[in-house]
Amino acid sequence: AVVSGVFLLVLTSFSYHIDIFDRKKDSLRLVLQAKENLYLYKTGKLIELAGTKDGIQYEITTEDMEYKMKKVTSRARSDKDEALLLEYMRK
Repeated sequence: AVVSGVFLLVLTSFSYHIDIFDRKKDSLRLVLQAKENLYLYKTGKLIELAGTKDGIQYEITTEDMEYKMKKVTSRARSDKDEALLLEYMRK
């Protein structure tokens, strides 16, 4: 009974940590996609400001600000999570 209890505890802990790893991996994919789109936008290589890539929906929005600046927002989302990066750039 003791061995069964220890085995069940180890199995539950292992399953829990695998789930955490999968969630972190998905979040990292979203952040990397948002960062890549922001870089492509800055370099003028981003063709579409919204779309889907590898199952991740992305969108770039801009907003004019004061002092000849603009706010660029890069958003990437999946079914479960969302990543949002913003950067202020000169016009």
